[in-house]
Amino acid sequence: MNEKNYSLRTRTITGIAIAICYLLAYMLGSKFATIFTTIIMLGILYELDRAFKNIELRTYIPILMLTVLISSIYSFIPTGIFNLKIDINVLGLIAIFAAFIFDNSERKIYNLGASAIIYLYVIILGSIFFHYNWFNKYIYLVIIALTTGADVSAYLIGSFFGKHKLMPNISPKKTVEGAVAGVLGGVIMGVLALALIEFETNFRVIMVLFIAAIFSEIGDLFASSIKRAVGIKDFSNLLPGHGGLADRFDSILFTAAVFKVFMSVFLV
Repeated sequence: MNEKNYSLRTRTITGIAIAICYLLAYMLGSKFATIFTTIIMLGILYELDRAFKNIELRTYIPILMLTVLISSIYSFIPTGIFNLKIDINVLGLIAIFAAFIFDNSERKIYNLGASAIIYLYVIILGSIFFHYNWFNKYIYLVIIALTTGADVSAYLIGSFFGKHKLMPNISPKKTVEGAVAGVLGGVIMGVLALALIEFETNFRVIMVLFIAAIFSEIGDLFASSIKRAVGIKDFSNLLPGHGGLADRFDSILFTAAVFKVFMSVFLV
């Protein structure tokens, strides 16, 4: 078995396992999906912290992880108990600024910058995904279907038919052919997911899926940009054929943000 076929087989097996976890989270309901998402986000935070340590930056990872945990726990508490709505993410941001005050290292401004990037990337965009798990379970399914379709299509077409490099300075293996296939594959899988839940698909919905699929590709490139900046190939080797959690779930964060912006299109 040559290296390309071995890589494809490994990636496929891991992808199937991830898909099963997705489906379990969807079928078991919003609470389980929130727990599942929380674990993933904590893992991504850990991987990003390790990545920035590669260039000798110390992120405020305890605060970031605590913000995710508190936000997750708070989502399970009925609002009527305290009769007030607390924005945990804002409190987390204030805590990051406070940590900067007490940071005595010579590179404290860079530590703050790295922490801010992780905060915006994982916690702000990730909190949007929390919202879908809790209130709109069908959107959770569509996001998973779209990002999976985009990832699989881009990988297959790019591996076997890709000839024109997309952004070689950021991700040498990504091709224009793969990117186009990823967008189309994402839209097709999004439509199929909507058909599965018997949601009417019109032109506006197709356009949102198209934009979301593009941002799925942008999310992947953003993660690649971080890896290139800190000098690593993968965030970890947790997922054979994919890399780390941050390698696999990067596009979901950006895709979820698009659905948040255009949520009114899906409200029925």
